[in-house]
Parts: sequence; structure tokens; C-alpha cells
Amino acid sequence: RLFYKLEKGSVKYCVIGNYKSLPEYTSNDVDFWVSDIRKAEEILLESARKVGLSLYMQNKTANGTNNYFYDPSSKGVEIVKIDLMTETAYKSIFPIVSSNLIANNIEEYNGFNVANETIEGVMHLLYPLVAFGIVKDKYKDKLLILADDNLFREQVLSILGVELGQSILNNLKKGDWKVVGHNYKKVRRYLIFRTFIKI
Repeated sequence: RLFYKLEKGSVKYCVIGNYKSLPEYTSNDVDFWVSDIRKAEEILLESARKVGLSLYMQNKTANGTNNYFYDPSSKGVEIVKIDLMTETAYKSIFPIVSSNLIANNIEEYNGFNVANETIEGVMHLLYPLVAFGIVKDKYKDKLLILADDNLFREQVLSILGVELGQSILNNLKKGDWKVVGHNYKKVRRYLIFRTFIKI
């Protein structure tokens, strides 16, 4: 229902990660990039209400909303979490992967829209690195494959600059996750500095 309503409402969207079993099931939260947060939020809340889910909590951020739903008729506790965002950002205010880059790299999967694997890889590399100082184990195999992808390399260099980006890519290609992780402070500082320079 949500995918259908977003398309009908002319809201451009894509699911970022955790989409292999959608729309029937997910074991994690679901992240959506959307072109219009206000309209997407209205559609999400209406769609949840129509299928019997109640809003438990909503957290508004600078680049979107985190929405927690539950089924009041269920005997157990089951939470559905759907995040809406306009870009991938650290602390929701320091852009990592821009809205335009995501919007221009969408493909169809199982009847709904997802971020293509290259741009998704950029997000899966940089967001956990900046936010937590790590590369998540579940993404490592895919990132090793993407290390030779020209678009992936171009985007990492574009986001991080040539010197820092090349250092990350070189260590990524070697599978030296520890060194990649140790660069998180440099990456974080660079993104914060870049944001203030653009302001």
C-alpha cells in the first residue's frame, strides 16, 4: 500500500537496504529516501492507519522522520520502524550522500524502487564509518567487490576529496577494515568542514 500510494502521490522514493523480503517482511527497520518529506509522511501515516497500525512514537530530524508503529490488536509486542529521509546525513545535518545522487540512482526491484547497489554501497560504507567508526561486517563482502567499480570510486572521491577518499579506497581494496575504521574522525571532520564551507 505504501509503495503504491507514494507513486500515486508523485513522491519519488527508494528503499535503502533491507529490502530483499519486502513488502511482506523485514527483520530490521526500513529506510526510505523520499523527494518530499511532508507528503511522504502524510502517506505513511494514512497507510499505517488503514492497515490497523498505530503510531507509537515519531522522531523528527533535520532531514526526515523516524516512525515507530505497533499493532494494537496483537497479543505480543511488535514494532515496525520506518525512517523517511531526504539525504544520508551524519546527525541528520551533515550531508554524506546527497538527495540528487540518490534520486539519480534508483532502480526497480520486485515492483518497488530501491537505490542501486553502487550508491547503496557508498551509503553502507560511509554512514556507519562516520556515525560509529566501523565498517559493518554484513557489508564487507559487497564493498570488496565494489572497490573496483568506477562509479563507486568516483562517488567516494567526490564526497571525501581525492586525498582522504583515495586512502579509504586503497585500504578498502586491501580489506584492511581496521585502518578504514581508524579514519572515521578524519572523515567526520571533513564532512562537517565541507558543510560549513558550503553554507
